[in-house]
Amino acid sequence: MPETINLTPTWTGLLPQMLEAYTYFAMKPNRTEDEADHLRVLRDEFIKMARGADRMNVFADFIEDVYEIAFGDDAINRDYTNDEVLERLSEIAGN
Repeated sequence: MPETINLTPTWTGLLPQMLEAYTYFAMKPNRTEDEADHLRVLRDEFIKMARGADRMNVFADFIEDVYEIAFGDDAINRDYTNDEVLERLSEIAGN
């Protein structure tokens, strides 16, 4: 018997479908109460996704700053590994 594989789509995979559903419900005249609820749920999910993306940008900026402390300008683009960065920071801190 073949193995069953459960795939959980990423938010980037779901985004086009969510946008399509949102557009459908938003443009539909005379929405039912259930459709209005679906629209509110989709809107709330978009807000959560946007906040998550903002947090990811902040973390990416932080990581880039840490790399530059360890190895100088543009270090994030010079193929250092996270372990190398941590090792270098330990050396700088005298640990």
